[in-house]
Amino acid sequence: MTYESFEAIRVALDAGVATVTLDNPPVNVEDAKLVRDLTQFAQTVATDSSVQVIVYQSANPDFFAAHADNGWMFDPSGLMALADPDGDPGLNPLQQLHERLRTLPQVTIAKLRGRLRAGGAELAMTADMRFAAAGETWLSQPESLMGIFPGGGGTQYLNRLGPSPRSRNRPQR
Repeated sequence: MTYESFEAIRVALDAGVATVTLDNPPVNVEDAKLVRDLTQFAQTVATDSSVQVIVYQSANPDFFAAHADNGWMFDPSGLMALADPDGDPGLNPLQQLHERLRTLPQVTIAKLRGRLRAGGAELAMTADMRFAAAGETWLSQPESLMGIFPGGGGTQYLNRLGPSPRSRNRPQR
């Protein structure tokens, strides 16, 4: 399989590991270019049995991924043009992408460094495992300051990441 025709990501293969480097300057905004590249990558790698592990990282040490394209809030037609016709029609295109990444058959790891805001934080939540550089990683959901809900679907994965409700109610010693 080939992983060379991307604009906003770079893919390196080594011994069953695909390292996906987000490289969409200046701050890895989840724009049409990055969404298309990640969608194409996910479609291809899903059937590539030579890849067992996928590692996501950023080319920018200050930003893993900043947010989705803010222009989509004012004119969602650009976002909706990215919809997968075979995807769940109840999901917006970012949710479709994030769900596609979350359900890849390979083990996925997000190597976090820098800022992850909004859609960028939600992108990281799609990975099976996340490892953050101590003192160099900041996550935020600024949508709450704007009075809107995060729209990429990642926050719905949070309840799967922590302890079960039963364990949260157990007395701690």
